[in-house]
Amino acid sequence: MIFDEVPHSSPIVFSLMFVVALPLLGQAIEPPSPQQLSAITARGRQLAGYDAVAWRATDVLMATNPDSSLLGRYIARQTVTGWRVAFGRLAADLSAFRIAYEASQKTSTSRAFDIHARRPLVSDTGYYLHAARALNLAERDFGAPSRRFNAAAIPIKTGGWWVYLLPAQDREGVFPHGGDVRYRISADGLRIEEKRQLHNGVLEMGPPPKGAENGMHTVLLDSAPTDTDVFYVLTRLPQLPELVVTKPFLFLVTIDGSISYLGRR
Repeated sequence: MIFDEVPHSSPIVFSLMFVVALPLLGQAIEPPSPQQLSAITARGRQLAGYDAVAWRATDVLMATNPDSSLLGRYIARQTVTGWRVAFGRLAADLSAFRIAYEASQKTSTSRAFDIHARRPLVSDTGYYLHAARALNLAERDFGAPSRRFNAAAIPIKTGGWWVYLLPAQDREGVFPHGGDVRYRISADGLRIEEKRQLHNGVLEMGPPPKGAENGMHTVLLDSAPTDTDVFYVLTRLPQLPELVVTKPFLFLVTIDGSISYLGRR
């Protein structure tokens, strides 16, 4: 499987995608509530944060010339003192996640990381194990992609994991969009509870044109913006608001990830 276990040193952003949603026949579709839009924003912000710290921590780790035989997966975790990123391997029997290196933010607002080599290896049977199982399960269900994908595991407050599979950026200035999937997986990481395709096939597009005041794309598979639409706005450079068009509704995602409902089409 071509999953990107070591993120690139530039953020992943999405291109514009022009597709049309299909309404539910015979049913009146109501716009999402402010609470629902806030929840989408929160998940998108978490995903963008995960992505950013993963590639920053990886850059710092790789500069130390680590033992690559001990590396198989990274898992980012947000704590009250800042982000931590564990690098290691899931045991073959799924009983532990063996941490070889751990990166920790110098402060909760810093972009810098300290690297700690764990010798002997730390066999985690809690957070990192369950996240690694969840990532492993989602990747096996997703199948072998024809391009590299990034994976992120984010804990759900009510229990379980959101696992995202996103196309990785392969070329500078060319941004993939689409083909992304979100899973809801049980707290122990062993059972898929929900699978949701967020966008269709991957498109490779360039950056927004110079002088543009906002971007725009339409959504095929939902009547509201998705978590990864928010991720796109938060990680795209240059930063611009994004008009998201579904078949029934119009939305604006601002550069801080907030979503405004603009009305019906």
